[in-house]
Amino acid sequence: MKIPPACPLKPANEKTARTDGHRRRLVTLFGLLILACAATVVISGCDGASQARYMHWQTSADLAELPGDYPVPDDSESLIDEWLYTGDGFEGTFIQPNEGHCLWSDKQWAAEMANLRHIGFDTIIIQWSELNNETFLGIDGDGKSLVDRIVAEAQNVGIDVYVGLSLRESWWDSRNVTMGFMRTELARNKRIARQLYSRLKQYTAFRGWYIPHEVSDLYSSAEQKLLILTFYKQLTAFLNEMDPLKTVMASGYTNHDASSLRNFTKWYSMFLADSGIDIFVFQDGAGLSGRTEWKNILPYADALTTISKKEFKGDVWLLAEVFTQTAGPPVNNRQFSARPAEFARVREQLNALGLIGTKIVIYSYFEYMRPSAGKDETKLYEAYHHYITAKMARIAHR
Repeated sequence: MKIPPACPLKPANEKTARTDGHRRRLVTLFGLLILACAATVVISGCDGASQARYMHWQTSADLAELPGDYPVPDDSESLIDEWLYTGDGFEGTFIQPNEGHCLWSDKQWAAEMANLRHIGFDTIIIQWSELNNETFLGIDGDGKSLVDRIVAEAQNVGIDVYVGLSLRESWWDSRNVTMGFMRTELARNKRIARQLYSRLKQYTAFRGWYIPHEVSDLYSSAEQKLLILTFYKQLTAFLNEMDPLKTVMASGYTNHDASSLRNFTKWYSMFLADSGIDIFVFQDGAGLSGRTEWKNILPYADALTTISKKEFKGDVWLLAEVFTQTAGPPVNNRQFSARPAEFARVREQLNALGLIGTKIVIYSYFEYMRPSAGKDETKLYEAYHHYITAKMARIAHR
């Protein structure tokens, strides 16, 4: 996966563990430099997840361009990520493209990207460019596709983008994981990758690929696991041959109430070692109903980061779900729906996952934390912004 350039006060290695002592020494040194120079020091910012199984769709009307001006932060304010270390704050988000997003103008996309950078986000993961038979590469009247707009506007504010390939929803029914199905998926993803690369290679913000077929240790069949691993090995080899400098990303999950740590570790050790991916994003499952305390997932996250240090040459990121499920199994038999989570739980997630010391992305700013989306989304955005700004202030004054 792509690793963005390190900021002056950020560890260059995403895997470097944070310590309070190290932070205090850096902040003290920085303070002495300020006193010695008797001048204002301005530090430049860096230049530059995911749940398809939830299928939480907003309507076109919900996502359509809103009238009036979009809230864009004051550029004179310091970027949050200039002061924060890995694990101190969220650094990226997934986005699930759908037809409603196609109604957004360049102006709205620009405003959304500016808000993301303002709260320290430097990464967007586009979950797919094609879903079933719906493509998000269709050219509109301005000669752009939805994927083009996202990448172009992200580049304008220094956000890196990982672009998802092709997915069929039938992937989520494990009975479909057969040799014929996986061969078809491989052909579809190679086709869409060729289309994407010819159009996106011009963008420096295009840092790599996301394979949207989320994996899990919960498959009961050893044959299915072998088919999945073979699919990944062949697809990553194809992507690497097309451009060896582009990172390949995947994501996965478990259910801590249905899994065992032993089987989990065995499967993911094999997957990380043999799949050919560069970054793995592990979902915390905190937004889903019908499970015990979400913190029970932490030993699994710890196990993954231990594997990555010993057997995996890439990176493991964590994904915090910033929603709360309101409908769909196991709540009821209706279609999945959710609302923005209460910030108290989101803060708990950030603090617990942050101790692991790796990059944290969320699912999803665009659905549950976007100020222009609604009252509850604005409330979560503002609560997070206030919390992270206060944390930045405490760090600066240590």
